[in-house]
Amino acid sequence: MKKLTIILLAAAVALSGLSAASAAYAVRTASASIEAIGQVRYDEESRAALDEADAAVARLDPNLNLESRVENLDELESAKAEYVRLANKTAVVANQRRTADGITDEEIRQRIADARAAAEAYIPGDELEQLPNYEDLVWLELRYAPSEESAPEKAEPESGQGTVVVPLC
Repeated sequence: MKKLTIILLAAAVALSGLSAASAAYAVRTASASIEAIGQVRYDEESRAALDEADAAVARLDPNLNLESRVENLDELESAKAEYVRLANKTAVVANQRRTADGITDEEIRQRIADARAAAEAYIPGDELEQLPNYEDLVWLELRYAPSEESAPEKAEPESGQGTVVVPLC
């Protein structure tokens, strides 16, 4: 009986050590995934890097509060916000260049849908309005809504930087 107790105690200590090592590895993996994002661009490579980093953070055990040990978590949040900003800007620029470059309304609608999908994937709903150019996305969604009655009366956004220009009457 004494041998069994010693064996069980040794096994518990070994498993505890493995658990701590596993937790440390998970934190290092999440941090490395965030570092791997690099400069954010609006392309598939950046989206894949963001998704990988997001998944690595999601795999952290919440019972161990491991997320608080990831020192560069704020960089991930900034990178996601930048990706959404770029997605919104792409839709705004497409709208501005629709006649000069022959971009169709359907192509613009697709860019708007892509920007909305990025916003919903990366930014919590209560933080969307804090994005620098979120108003531009909302304006475009109204502008390209299926019904002409829902089109806004405001002037088109000029800068794509979060301001909607309203003409003075």
